[in-house]
Amino acid sequence: MFYDYVPKNVIEKLKLLPQSSGCYIMKDEAGSVLYVGKAKVLPNRVRSYFVSSFEKSPRIMKMVGLVRDFDYVVTGSEQEALMLESSLIKKYSPPFNVLLKDDKSYPYICITDAEYPQIKSVRKLRFKKDDKNTYFGPYTDALAVKETVKLIRMIFKVPCGYKDPTKSKGRPCLYYHINQCLGVCCNKADKTDYQNALSDVIKFLEGNRKELLASLTHRMEECAEKLEFEKAAKLRDQISSVKRLVSKQQVVSESYDDKDVVALVTDGFSSLAFVLNVRDGYVVGQNQIKLDNTDPDNMSVSMYEFLLSYYQMVSHIPKEIIVNIMPEDVSNLSEWLSGKRGFKVSVIIPQKGEKRKLLDLCVKNSLEQVSYLTKKASLDNEIVSKALGDLQKAIDSEIYPYRMECYDISNIQGTNTVSSLVTFIGGKPAKDYYRKFKLETTEGKPDDFKSMKETITRRFTGSLSKTDKFEQWPDLLVIDGGKGQLSSVVSILEELNINVPVISLAKKEELIFKPHDSTPIALPRRSEALMILQRIRDEAHRFAITYHKNLRGKTMSQSVLNKIEGVGKTRRTALLRHFKSMDKIKQASVEELREAPGITAPVAQKVYEYFHKEEN
Repeated sequence: MFYDYVPKNVIEKLKLLPQSSGCYIMKDEAGSVLYVGKAKVLPNRVRSYFVSSFEKSPRIMKMVGLVRDFDYVVTGSEQEALMLESSLIKKYSPPFNVLLKDDKSYPYICITDAEYPQIKSVRKLRFKKDDKNTYFGPYTDALAVKETVKLIRMIFKVPCGYKDPTKSKGRPCLYYHINQCLGVCCNKADKTDYQNALSDVIKFLEGNRKELLASLTHRMEECAEKLEFEKAAKLRDQISSVKRLVSKQQVVSESYDDKDVVALVTDGFSSLAFVLNVRDGYVVGQNQIKLDNTDPDNMSVSMYEFLLSYYQMVSHIPKEIIVNIMPEDVSNLSEWLSGKRGFKVSVIIPQKGEKRKLLDLCVKNSLEQVSYLTKKASLDNEIVSKALGDLQKAIDSEIYPYRMECYDISNIQGTNTVSSLVTFIGGKPAKDYYRKFKLETTEGKPDDFKSMKETITRRFTGSLSKTDKFEQWPDLLVIDGGKGQLSSVVSILEELNINVPVISLAKKEELIFKPHDSTPIALPRRSEALMILQRIRDEAHRFAITYHKNLRGKTMSQSVLNKIEGVGKTRRTALLRHFKSMDKIKQASVEELREAPGITAPVAQKVYEYFHKEEN
């Protein structure tokens, strides 16, 4: 009954599963998490993966073939299992669960948790228990996020230009001078005004335009009654600005209920979810989110996993979610969404009326975008494949340069010498295959030959070469420089008895040099083959420079702190770890400095005085 390839330890473990709800975590031979799921009854659900009597999609069959072990967590109810499943998917990002493609890079609008909160654009959510910041998003258009933050400052005059207005010493910030700050920095506005403005911003970002206008109008009338005409005039201007913004938005619903419309489509190659946010009858936002690992044979599971991931990240959940595919286990999903929102949330597929028209519009947009993505991917692959073929032909190599590596050295007068290793696979950056080296052989004086020799030796004969990612040698080495640099690398490779194709790319004329050949190769300036070589060279340079700057910054920070009496290695490390940067150490008060581990009152006083000599 079980598949022949199911390991014995898995079969034995299946017999021990408790008759309870919970989550299961499928793992491969290396112990990496492949898939996370939930079950009403664990033995029934988990066992179904490994027996042939249950029909499974190709994606699940592939996953089952890789499973060598599984873990499980018992929960008190199916609802608890769903909540745990959501957390585990976010934690492990399993390759066989539906994932929002590159979701960590989507921008959010963040309102910080502080006495005078700031509003800013962020790209990474920490999902920590102690994170009390408020987030709005994710958004797919970074430019739109920046424009929204700019608009908030113009309309509501927050945040203050100072991160902490209490430390402004009464000096107005730049934004106060251009009438885009309430003036908390220079005691022109009180804390209540600031909090009221932030409350308005939250209503604005949540799309509650009607509630926002009512609140602003009420406060304006109150100010007028109290003869506070200046405040009333400012509120009147805000009302006008919000009304102008609303007038530009499209009315799509006669009902004023909040709703999201979600269309998930796939053509077998590309998958996309189109989300339309409707608030108070207006379209206030839309997201087109590329997805990985959707199952074309079971889209209800894919819809369920998408909704679980998406609403784990967003701050506002509407009372109604319109979908084109009913998700699996919709009752528990609705219960989980309702628990997050605090009110009942319905997941529906409308059959007619304005809701159906909205859904059809989203499906149409999704289909067009998916078609575009598939065509673009196909075209990109064709272009890259041809470019790599042209490069192979140009350098007369027997090997198709599918995997290329490039190295770069960075130092200033021999100090903090570092090197980088950048890998391109299929003509595209493979960032999991980037490595950086802190070099020891040339510390004190610049010597590019020795630096390159150490880098290549560590790459091909050191412990790095024994790892999974680097046991395979590159199809082509790319060196930044001309004939001299190439000759040096060739001699290093010959000394180490390493036989890999190598070329160099000279920056000035962008000429390609081959070993033992004085005649350079000049590719057309706009050829894709040359552009790929330029990209890998520039990326290696960028990666090395970034690492060198970080090391140099740490060295400079340490050298400055070394000058302060009483600050040794332990206290210097404690300060840097506690404050994260030299700027924060310089700005800290004596009381704040004392909060760092091991910093006594006299030492804190000396550090403070050292950085405030001019003021004293």
